[in-house]
Amino acid sequence: MSLIQAVLDACRRLDSLGWRDFLLQVSDLDIRQSTTAGLASELSRPLARIDRTAPGFTDFSLEGTRGIQAGKPARSLLFHAVAAPGAGAGQVLGFPTPDDIECIENYVYGIDPPSIRDLGNMAGGAPLAIVVYACEYRPAVQTVQRRHADMCYSRTGVARIGSAEAIYVPAVRGYRSLGTEPGDLHVIPCRYSAYIAAQLPGDAPSFGPMTFRQGGVDAEGNPVTPDSTRLFWVPLQKLFSGAECIRGRTLNLQYSTDHRNEKLRRIHLYLEQKGYPTRYTGAILNSPPFVLQEDALARITSTAGGSLLVTPLARPLAEEVTLNDAGMGLHIVPGGATPEASFRIPCRPGGGRQSPEYVYARQELTEGGRGKNLNGAPDVARVVNLGEYTAQHYLDHTGDGWIQPRCDGLSLELGQELAAYSILAAPDLFPSVKLVNIFDWWTNSLTPPLQAALFPDFEGSLPMEPLSDARITANIAFRNTTSIAISAPVFVSNDDSYTAVVSLLGSSAKDAATQLNSGDDGRVTTLPDTASGLFAPGWDVSMDLNDDENSINGVLHLAAYGGGSPFLEDVRLCAAESGFWPALAPDTTRQFVPAPGPTVTPIFQSRLGWDGLKAPELIGPGTARFHSLAHADYVSQALGAGFDFAKIGATTADDYKTATLLMGLVYEAVGADDTVAKIKWSVLYFDRTAADDPDLKQAEQATGVSLRDSCRFLLIYPTAAEPEKGYPMNVIVGFQRSVLAFATTKHVLYLDTWNAGWRARAF
Repeated sequence: MSLIQAVLDACRRLDSLGWRDFLLQVSDLDIRQSTTAGLASELSRPLARIDRTAPGFTDFSLEGTRGIQAGKPARSLLFHAVAAPGAGAGQVLGFPTPDDIECIENYVYGIDPPSIRDLGNMAGGAPLAIVVYACEYRPAVQTVQRRHADMCYSRTGVARIGSAEAIYVPAVRGYRSLGTEPGDLHVIPCRYSAYIAAQLPGDAPSFGPMTFRQGGVDAEGNPVTPDSTRLFWVPLQKLFSGAECIRGRTLNLQYSTDHRNEKLRRIHLYLEQKGYPTRYTGAILNSPPFVLQEDALARITSTAGGSLLVTPLARPLAEEVTLNDAGMGLHIVPGGATPEASFRIPCRPGGGRQSPEYVYARQELTEGGRGKNLNGAPDVARVVNLGEYTAQHYLDHTGDGWIQPRCDGLSLELGQELAAYSILAAPDLFPSVKLVNIFDWWTNSLTPPLQAALFPDFEGSLPMEPLSDARITANIAFRNTTSIAISAPVFVSNDDSYTAVVSLLGSSAKDAATQLNSGDDGRVTTLPDTASGLFAPGWDVSMDLNDDENSINGVLHLAAYGGGSPFLEDVRLCAAESGFWPALAPDTTRQFVPAPGPTVTPIFQSRLGWDGLKAPELIGPGTARFHSLAHADYVSQALGAGFDFAKIGATTADDYKTATLLMGLVYEAVGADDTVAKIKWSVLYFDRTAADDPDLKQAEQATGVSLRDSCRFLLIYPTAAEPEKGYPMNVIVGFQRSVLAFATTKHVLYLDTWNAGWRARAF
């Protein structure tokens, strides 16, 4: 079938859903045509009218004047209409399918197909290759140039695991992780497409990358060279099979893939290398359950338009590991426990993680294969640290891999076929909060003193860095073996631009700016600007240190096996260390005493309980009850009562910013302006202030300051903490000093028991 015939079929289906009438309201484009020739002519002509005030079209490129502009999806009104999240909402009876969108996308590139020489001239003679990208069409505010809605690309894609099948939401042209059941997290697929791309130095006005780096250091403290001297692969022309993609060529596009989870293998390799007791060595470590291969992790499907969809399999978030129908575990050696009762495997001297850094170890595997829960021990961390028992293994279905292209018909002109790095990441528990947007807010909207003090200072200079800003190579341990004698690295260590987000060549910042609307588009993105770029040990992905043909001394690279085993152990520990992973980890610090870090982004009181843990509570004068972090058990919670992801997932970007900013202002008001001072306080209560709060009225009368839309805080300064008798999972905390505060972005009214009367602090 020709491209224009596929577009005609899509337009007829859309016409039946009211799209002709809708498009005629916002333009003079008429998709109701009886022939392919008529539709081709209609799509190519300059349009006389485009209403860019219509919902969904406010960020359509001002340079766009046709239904289809050859090679320019952002300037093609029909493509924008079918691909933009929310376009047509409330105006039509149904929405385009992913196949509809991609056939129109392919027509953008096939209406006037270039030759290889044309593309070489476009790239100015730069090297060309076939490159695989994760790609999305995004609203203007989420794009590289932020001038208009546009395509965004990265050679790293981030699919997300979950316990329920994927939910595609046609109105937003994407997938959502939250469903109708509060305990469900739906998997998030990632789409990959192959492009002919050019290798060019970073160019902010032309293609980016997003958040153009000027040099300095990254979130891990590693030196970073300027993007202006770094080479990026920049997409020029989308590839698909047939004779309409590249002039004079008939293409046959195919992909090969490989994904794996080797957390358990890495754990036992470490034990073996150190001479520690382990029952599992040798060849068995290369088979399940020590290594989970692709067919146990994801479903790989080809689209009608030549792309590839990687969809994680819906599986429980944690599963008990068995081998030969019996429980399977690891011998816990003495001295390996953290204060939070996790078994820790040290990092390499250079910072890489050769195995999961944190391993869940609180279910003892006893004789006969029966489990014994260690959480009832008053000092469970000491039990784990003494070791000399076998801990039941649990696994998850995170992992990483690669998407390799092969395109028959171009091998003579384009010898390089470069793979994309594919991450099967943990779920995003804050799907409405985009990490890069929080990073931009922190960078550009806060006063310098507050910006410097907002996040803890013991994890690097940029604790919020998104993965798209990290200049680090992909997993160089992956090798593509074509025969017993031939093996080559899939990724190379001298290329650290894999995670960068770029636009098409020529998506220029010189284009006129459209409206930037920051509302949530309702879908989970699969590009790295919403993934974490801090690997300590990591959330979406971790890192290791190895060498390859280009790095005989070793180089840090991304690798999924450094995350917790299972990943829920990372969730527990990372969330309790406050806001290092914004948009990913709920900040549970205030639920625990003693806490490993200061509260940065407190969870609203009404949303606590999502993880099965009750809110801290005042139980008497100068006495409060908190949880013991060492006894908190997310693995048992997942296997038992489960989580209320809908409760915590309701957090919006404004909620996140509000909680973070007001917490920072309250700290500043009470004189806690660094990490050491903040960590001494515990947040007993935080939520929006009730309209009839008598304490607020008293505070306003005493200070003469009226507040609107404030939040209420109760902070205590613990002086003693001990396990609750008979309930070691709880901690009873004594305190003599407390602070009741009401905060807005402009004022904090606070009553400190160490000082008489209410005080006001203006900001």
